[in-house]
Amino acid sequence: MLPVTLFLISYNVVEIKIYYVMNNPFEVIEARLTSIENRLIDLSLPKEDVDLKYLSREEVCTILRISMPTLNTYTKKGIIKGSKIGNRMLYLEADVKEAIKDATSLKYRRQ
Repeated sequence: MLPVTLFLISYNVVEIKIYYVMNNPFEVIEARLTSIENRLIDLSLPKEDVDLKYLSREEVCTILRISMPTLNTYTKKGIIKGSKIGNRMLYLEADVKEAIKDATSLKYRRQ
């Protein structure tokens, strides 16, 4: 593609516009379609970093060493995010790990 410079004079102001002369407009269309196709392929591929392992209530209680009523309280307060799937309450492993990282210890603060 070769740039072509045209000078347009209007109202005593000089405007410079650059127009690109296309040798074959189908090449431009093909390039755009190829880029769109690559983007669609990227979107359709599954993400490998996503950890979608669900844990039951019993597993979460075992990992956190808490009781079922405590887990229920934490879920209601929003400390641990739970998902109700059917009749079961399930927790994403990533959410449980995040709750462990965000937890603060009150052991030495109480006096």
